[in-house]
Amino acid sequence: MEADNIINTKFIQKVLLLLSFFSMFISFTVFKETYGKYVTDINESTNIKIARWRILINGEDVRNSSSTSTTIAPVFMGNDNIQNNVIAPHAEGYFDIIIDGSSADVSFKYDIDIKVSEESSVKDLIITGYSIDENEKVVTNETTLSNIVLLNQQSKLINVRFYIKWNDEDGATMDNEADTIATMTNVDAKLDVSLKFTQVVE
Repeated sequence: MEADNIINTKFIQKVLLLLSFFSMFISFTVFKETYGKYVTDINESTNIKIARWRILINGEDVRNSSSTSTTIAPVFMGNDNIQNNVIAPHAEGYFDIIIDGSSADVSFKYDIDIKVSEESSVKDLIITGYSIDENEKVVTNETTLSNIVLLNQQSKLINVRFYIKWNDEDGATMDNEADTIATMTNVDAKLDVSLKFTQVVE
């Protein structure tokens, strides 16, 4: 009887030992598969494409800054009384801002702000309108312009042309004497243009 108990005990111990090894094997296999999936997920996440943020303004790369500013000398168009590129009261001209967002992988908003430069000898320069990509001129005297360039729009090369004029009407800051002095000296017309860019994510 005692011998039978010893045999049964040894048998039970062997069965328990075998079940323990089997359980450990199953646990190790499950852990390996789970760990393998986890590592695979991590490796796949490193392949996510990072959106490019590269915008050129008149050929200048502004990817390292969300804003830029420059001083621009407009081109003056002649008329029956004023020669081309001659600055005189009532003369009209323009300047172009070329925004190249073709290397940007996100939609973005641009804000343009214009003011007469302190270096300009002509202080009475005013905005008379703008056009985008040679479309019809929008008549306005606003010195700011904001627009959104969408990711999926056909062309992200935008040419914004601003039209200006030497204002000589009543209320201008320069009187006739100041106008005369300006035209007798080394006259120049300069505008400070600031541009700000914001990614549109919604």
